[in-house]
Amino acid sequence: MIAKQYWRLQNNPNSLLTWTFKKKYFPACSLREYQPKPHHSWIWRNITETQCSSLHHGRWLIGNGNQIPLSHPDWFQCSNHVLREYGLHNGIVADLVDGQSSDKLVWKYCTSGAYKVSQAYYLIHQEHITPPQNASVLRPSVWSFFWKVKLPLKILMFIWKLLHNCLPTFDKLRERVDQWLSQCIVSSTDLEQDRMCFLQAIFTTLWSIWNHRNMVLHQGLSPNPIEVILISQSLMCRYQTAFSQMQNTRPRVTMFKGAANSGRQSVYMVTQEAIVEVIFKAKDHGFSRMLVLCNHKKLVQICNLSSKPSWQDQALLFDIWQLKQQSLSIFGILFLD
Repeated sequence: MIAKQYWRLQNNPNSLLTWTFKKKYFPACSLREYQPKPHHSWIWRNITETQCSSLHHGRWLIGNGNQIPLSHPDWFQCSNHVLREYGLHNGIVADLVDGQSSDKLVWKYCTSGAYKVSQAYYLIHQEHITPPQNASVLRPSVWSFFWKVKLPLKILMFIWKLLHNCLPTFDKLRERVDQWLSQCIVSSTDLEQDRMCFLQAIFTTLWSIWNHRNMVLHQGLSPNPIEVILISQSLMCRYQTAFSQMQNTRPRVTMFKGAANSGRQSVYMVTQEAIVEVIFKAKDHGFSRMLVLCNHKKLVQICNLSSKPSWQDQALLFDIWQLKQQSLSIFGILFLD
């Protein structure tokens, strides 16, 4: 609604209100060229300034052309020396147009040219849901591939922050506190064989540089670029070795589903029987790693030896112990709430 007052002043230059404001605030320029000063009133500054710049964007409807210079970028985009060559550097559109109607500045976001509050609300809403131009806008498929890169989460989070330009570097901190330095701590300067392996090397090196920079800044470590290179190479070898040992080549398929009848009299005993059955079923299919999700908290505590087992649980624990000794290298039971 405040922006509507701006357009009332713009479209009624001969009104008493417009003449009053012009005499007081912008006597030597137009309303479009005016920049409010800090000591001006709060209401006036809110009329001439807006957080959504689209509310003040306008375009000219050509009438007699007396108010539009030929050098205006929206009229003809060329350098001034071209107009000066033909003696038109001080020319106006009226020199080219013969019309009887006067010029009028209209709002370019409405076909009628009149400012409408409903359309302004739509523009403000669009600016809130549209990502900023300086943000890293990537397709969902790219982010899906990014999060599948076999690297620790701290490195992936670092790259995510780097791509979104939200790392706490000095230039970002200076936007909040002017006393922050702008000089790089490490360098003291001013501010594909396999695609997956390529990303691993880049991400790991970037994280090593950032981690070394923080150690120099917060722990007083002396800058050592060679150490950064050696650490990044060491991390790469360690990560590749760790992930190569955890490759899962077995396709994920459903072996069986559903439930059969049981002669047990309690839910606890039925769940215990189901765990024993699924353990043996996994062993028969050659699985060496296994994770069981169970919604019975007491049974989970007993299987993980967090609670003292009763005589009824001894058989289950003995079966689990035997299988872990034989083939199950990784075994765990988690409580599923």
